[in-house]
Amino acid sequence: MNSSSFSNDEYTIAWICALPEELEAALFMLDERHEPPQTHDEYDENIYELGTIWRHKVVITCLPRGGLSPATRCVERFSRAFRKIRCWFMVGIGGGVPGGKVDIRLGDVVVSVPSDDSSGIIQFDKGKYGRDGFTRTGVLDSPRELLLNAVNHFGRCPQVKALLDIAKMLPALPKKASEQKGWLHQGMDNDVLYCCYSTGSRCTCDSENCDDKGRIARAPRENYNPKVFRGIIGSSNAVIKDAWTREQLREKHNILCVETEAAGLMESQKFLIVRGIADYADWHKNDDWQQYAALMAATYTRELLRVVPVVRSGVPLPRERIFTVPFGRNLGFVGRAKYIADVESGLALATPRDFCAKVALVGLGGIGKTHIAIEIAYRISNLAKGDHVSLPFHLDIFWINASTYDSFCLAYCKIADKGLKRIADRQLQQDTVEKALEAITEYLEAPESGKWLLIVDGADNPNIWSAKNADTNSLFSYLPRRNGSGSILFTTRNRKNAVDLAANGKVLEVEAMSQEEAVELFISRVTKHGPCAELSVENLELAPKAVETLCFLPLAICQAAAYIRSRAYSVKSYMLEYDDTEEDILVVLSEDFDDDGRSYAKGRNAIATTWFITFEFIKRHSPSAIRLLLQMACLDPSSSSPQAYWEDFLMFASSLNNNQLSKKVPTTTMTIGLADYDRRPQRARSITTSGGEADYDE
Repeated sequence: MNSSSFSNDEYTIAWICALPEELEAALFMLDERHEPPQTHDEYDENIYELGTIWRHKVVITCLPRGGLSPATRCVERFSRAFRKIRCWFMVGIGGGVPGGKVDIRLGDVVVSVPSDDSSGIIQFDKGKYGRDGFTRTGVLDSPRELLLNAVNHFGRCPQVKALLDIAKMLPALPKKASEQKGWLHQGMDNDVLYCCYSTGSRCTCDSENCDDKGRIARAPRENYNPKVFRGIIGSSNAVIKDAWTREQLREKHNILCVETEAAGLMESQKFLIVRGIADYADWHKNDDWQQYAALMAATYTRELLRVVPVVRSGVPLPRERIFTVPFGRNLGFVGRAKYIADVESGLALATPRDFCAKVALVGLGGIGKTHIAIEIAYRISNLAKGDHVSLPFHLDIFWINASTYDSFCLAYCKIADKGLKRIADRQLQQDTVEKALEAITEYLEAPESGKWLLIVDGADNPNIWSAKNADTNSLFSYLPRRNGSGSILFTTRNRKNAVDLAANGKVLEVEAMSQEEAVELFISRVTKHGPCAELSVENLELAPKAVETLCFLPLAICQAAAYIRSRAYSVKSYMLEYDDTEEDILVVLSEDFDDDGRSYAKGRNAIATTWFITFEFIKRHSPSAIRLLLQMACLDPSSSSPQAYWEDFLMFASSLNNNQLSKKVPTTTMTIGLADYDRRPQRARSITTSGGEADYDE
């Protein structure tokens, strides 16, 4: 089979659809067709159609099925195969949401355009349950400004009011329409909108606009050309086929259209979503208008490309920076300036060299190593974006959870999703994981990987870094060494690990906070989210004594502050309860903090005490929550993401037929400080209808 005469890097427009009818409509739009791509990775399961529209080189692909997850996977593969894509479009059909002053008809076109409180796409089934019911959370990215400018310019063109007339002039359409009438307007008599109170045989509302079967009377339009609406599109995993639900979504979110792919796409790229209205998202939903609606959406997109400037083929476009840190920035980060400066100096990001620079942070669990690493990642990321002259270069930042062998492998292989296309879609079977890790290491050591920072967090277990385990290779062998453009930052409780991993690099002992830093952290955490514990003069005076008792350890301070805040305690009251904690219980709770023979007994005692006080509080006030938390201890907290951990837990909770508990426990843990929602993962910001997430202070 012949291949395209153009390289993959010469294609700049991505066009994704979800149905065969949408794909066929997209192919109608091409001015010329090209042969298949010059290169197609064996693990890329997308099928690409290539061609040109108005001199733009365009790549079209169709999803294997609808839904958010298939959309996300498709875009990840697409991005690796065609690295110079400049504009991303999702073009297809959707369910119209008429009402109010919006007179949407079948065949009309809706384009995602941001509003004051929305990016143009909202995922209305993602949120959290609270006392007031379900609250939507999270904001998706907006379309690229170039495309929004194009939408505004095209809105003034006469073609926007003549999409059907334009479509009829497409060379392939007349013959196709004569064979399949679905490509033509289905007639105004077949465009029926039913009242949300209609059951199909009768209507229970008293509106003068409805007949006895619930059909709403609407004035006919002058012609069959569709109207174009710009506004918010609602996206979810579920297909909406209920007029009442549709009406509730319109009133709550002011959406114009519903569909099931956009939210998955917007996680990866800045898409412009274009939807032709094929139904009204009610129980009358059918396929009669799908071909015509898909044709109108495709025609709009073709005409929109008229006003998008054509980029000269072969001109390199800057690659998007990769940033895989799974936590949001801690806006309450306090102090630690010396460690941050020492780490940045040791990483030598702007210094030419022949080998990877390495720095290891070593210290007691709860001392704040992970917080320091997170802060460094965000600071360096901002510098590399051009906010500071000291790092005027592209820099990728990868985060690796190294708490277990499996978590390392999963996180390490995610680098392939972002930068190494030939292994990205390989299933992580036992016999291929090592080969995948080797390929990623080769990639990171190659000049083409560019400048990068690898943060290996929680490298505590010495067994997985050595060759003692016959079943698995030493993870140490997979760490890149030879790329002078790369840097590695380790965090670990194990000093021997730190010395071995950062060989020829810098090992930094992370000590407790200074009194000034500790008091600042304590006060900021006690007063967080409102004056739950009023800081009187007496409380302020006791703060230094409190942080000294807590050994100036960040985790102990945060946990104690959360408890004080939740109980509206005074600092004095907490100190009294702290002093009364049973000594024998603390011995047991402290056992997990042993560190290479170093004496951290006092620090371990402080952390254990804060956990014990919190546990006793829950035990007194919610025995059911304690039972669930004990069951939680049987789940694996070292999964690839905090969200996965909470989904496992909530699945268990729902199996107990106690939905109230499954909603209450995550809220309880947040309230008393077992989970900190200010450090939620960026892609998992809420307790969703199918599960939830939480993140822990380190």
